[in-house]
Amino acid sequence: MASEKQMKCSAAGNGPDTFECGKCRCRLEPAGVRFAYLGSRFALEALRCPECGQIYISEALVDGRIHATESFLEDRKMFQSN
Repeated sequence: MASEKQMKCSAAGNGPDTFECGKCRCRLEPAGVRFAYLGSRFALEALRCPECGQIYISEALVDGRIHATESFLEDRKMFQSN
């Protein structure tokens, strides 16, 4: 997974939401990405480099959907172990 430092906003892009890969300098594209957490798998859309496959996950995505999914899985695991 790429850090904020590895991905940069492209000055020549179409706007502030245009990112490019810090390694390949390719424009990142929306793609389905699979995650695994606590033995469960789920998919979300995130920005991905078409060349090297590096993934950029925005802070908004982490604080929103990923956090909600992690909380749900943690609660479910706790409930199942009781």
